[in-house]
Amino acid sequence: MHRLEHAWLGTTPADLEWSSMLRRVKPDPLDAWCHVCGSSLPGAGCECWCEQRSCDAVSTFNRICRLARYDRFMSTLLKQFKYDGHWIIGRVLGRLLGRQLTCMIPNLRPGAVVVPIPSPWIRLVSSRLDHASLIARSLCGELSLCMHRPIRQVAGPRQVGLDRSSRMTRGDRFRPGWLRSSREQIRRKQVILVDDVRTTGKTLDQASATLHALGACEVIAAVVAVADQREAYI
Repeated sequence: MHRLEHAWLGTTPADLEWSSMLRRVKPDPLDAWCHVCGSSLPGAGCECWCEQRSCDAVSTFNRICRLARYDRFMSTLLKQFKYDGHWIIGRVLGRLLGRQLTCMIPNLRPGAVVVPIPSPWIRLVSSRLDHASLIARSLCGELSLCMHRPIRQVAGPRQVGLDRSSRMTRGDRFRPGWLRSSREQIRRKQVILVDDVRTTGKTLDQASATLHALGACEVIAAVVAVADQREAYI
């Protein structure tokens, strides 16, 4: 019976346990966060550190779309997806993120390209789950866009467990990808850079800078959740 469920629904019984949690995911209103840095705005139900819609944050990406705030509920959900292998969570969150992006930017430029934050190859070997790519692939299906991998990440220490200062001082971890054809696909294109969580924004900044260097005309960060300062390391 379990095999029939898996073949028919594309899920396992363990995945279905999280269906009730996924139904509780509600996209944030578009006026709940700053579209420049992604931080929550006053009146969004939490203490925030961005006081205006057009803040003075210096980022290499042009604007940011988020699905929700990174609170304890989202932390639990994403940890189950990333570390316990419940991949269906990433599929659902990717679709919801795609719909949120459509609400924020109704008319994406023709030929817009989706790029996931790449994981170092050694981490892929150990975890066997490329979480950003899974979210991006689901987002592509929702928006009928193509996904490319024009950049790669240099192996280094994992960010989990690092404090804010350690994350901010990490060197540039991204390089042009190995395939020239993938790099050419983003030249003069609008790029949607996908990741699961934005904490300090350092990862998105470095990846976006590499994409701009490769010729992207605009980089829009799309993330499932953005951590406000006091919740960045839940």
